[in-house]
Amino acid sequence: MAQNTFDTGEAISYGWEKMKTHFWPLALSFLVMMLVSGAFGLLAGSFEEGAKKLTENSPAGMALSTLALLVRLGSYAISALISAGLINITLKIYNGEKPETADYFKYLFNGWKWVPDMLLAMLILFAGSVILSLPFIAVGYAKFRPFYVNDHLQGYGAGAFLMEASKQVLWFSGFLVLGLLILSVLLYFMLRVYFYPYLIVDKNMTAVQALKKSWELTRGNFWKMNLFFLASCGIMLAGSLVCCVGIFAAVPLVWLATAFVYKKLAGEGLPC
Repeated sequence: MAQNTFDTGEAISYGWEKMKTHFWPLALSFLVMMLVSGAFGLLAGSFEEGAKKLTENSPAGMALSTLALLVRLGSYAISALISAGLINITLKIYNGEKPETADYFKYLFNGWKWVPDMLLAMLILFAGSVILSLPFIAVGYAKFRPFYVNDHLQGYGAGAFLMEASKQVLWFSGFLVLGLLILSVLLYFMLRVYFYPYLIVDKNMTAVQALKKSWELTRGNFWKMNLFFLASCGIMLAGSLVCCVGIFAAVPLVWLATAFVYKKLAGEGLPC
C-alpha cells in the first residue's frame, strides 16, 4: 500500500484559512495556556527562591524544595491536559465542527483521560534523549578541556605548546561534530514520533502504541516533516517579532496546520 504524504504549502494555507475563521477562541485558548504555564512557573520559582534563602537541608528549606518540585510536576500535567484539549479542538475543526467559545474551555480541561499516556510518552522520549546524549556528555567530561595556557604548560617550549594546542583544537572539533551528530539523530526521532499526542487523543492509543504508530505514519516523509517543522518555527518566530502580538495568530495557525498534516498522513480524507 502506498504511503500517505502531504504538502507543506497546502498545510500552511489550510492553517491560515481556518485560523482566520476561528481566530478569537484559538487566540484566547493560547492566552489561557500561557497564563496557566506562567502561573505555575512563577509559583515554583518563588518556592525555589525561598528554599535558597533558608538554611541548606533545613526542614523548611526541604519542604519548599519539595513543594517546588510538586508544582513543576503539576505544571507538566496541566500542560499535557491543555495540549490534549487543543489537539481535540483542532481535530474537531478539521472534521467540520464549529466549536463555540465556551466549548473551547470545556475541551481544554476535559482531557484528563489522555494525560497519563501523554506524560508517559514524554518520559519515554526524555529518557531516550538522555541515553542518546550520554556519549556527548561522557566525551566532554572525560576529554574536552578549553584551550588555555595553564600551569603545566608554563615550563614548556614553543613546540610542546603548539602540540598541546593542536590536541585541544582536535578534541574541540571532534566534540562539536559529535554534538551535531547527536542533535541530528534527536531531530530525526523527534520528527518521526511527532504525532504521538494526536494519536493518543484521536485514537485513544496508549503511549507506546502512539509512538509506534507515529513512526509508521511518518515513514518516507522525513524530509517533508523537516520542511514543515522549519516552516512552523519560522512562522512562530515571525509572529513573535511582530510586537509579540503576531504570536497569537502564528501559534493557532501552526496548531491547525499540524492537525492537517496528521490527518493527511493518517489518510482520513479531505478537511471540511
